[in-house]
Amino acid sequence: LLRLSPTRDATFAENVFALSNSRWVPFPTAAEVYPVGSARMAFDAKRGNAVLIDRDDLANTSRTWTWNGTSVQRPAGQEPSPPVRYFTSMTFDVAHEEVVLFGGMSPNGGVAMGDTWTWDGTTWRERRPPNNAPPRMAAVMAYDAAHGYVLMFGGKGDGAVLQDTWTWDGTTWQERSPKTLPAPRESHAMSYSPE
Repeated sequence: LLRLSPTRDATFAENVFALSNSRWVPFPTAAEVYPVGSARMAFDAKRGNAVLIDRDDLANTSRTWTWNGTSVQRPAGQEPSPPVRYFTSMTFDVAHEEVVLFGGMSPNGGVAMGDTWTWDGTTWRERRPPNNAPPRMAAVMAYDAAHGYVLMFGGKGDGAVLQDTWTWDGTTWQERSPKTLPAPRESHAMSYSPE
């Protein structure tokens, strides 16, 4: 497990941490790790590494980092990559062996975004699904192993906190209509449980 995080005083720490024996400890690495902000991370089970996307405020671009348990790398050939954003959602799609990224908030005016991107271990690819979830930021996503799809819930659209449920099947988004729903929410957490 890898953590690249801002400090409490809102300046960004230039540290990589690994969880070892129930403690966060500084992790030495040869790669130059820059301060990160609005980062999201998912574990790529196919390639056995953590994938982190963040933003470079000076260059106004997003950056992708990977950690294989030994070192932090910035894979070459990251263009095109998702535009800079805050509060995006990201998880690993086991069935299609790729990281899925959706939405976020544009740094230009704080508008909710509704684009879908996938990472195959070397390249980001913008997907243009025939059916798309509405734009949102601060939603949660997790892979549902029992049903074989990525599940997304809630978040905040332009002006409203959302309560909808969507699934990604590797090709398109589909809205689901469960009989009961949690209350509308944003910036929450979600994880898959086999029970």
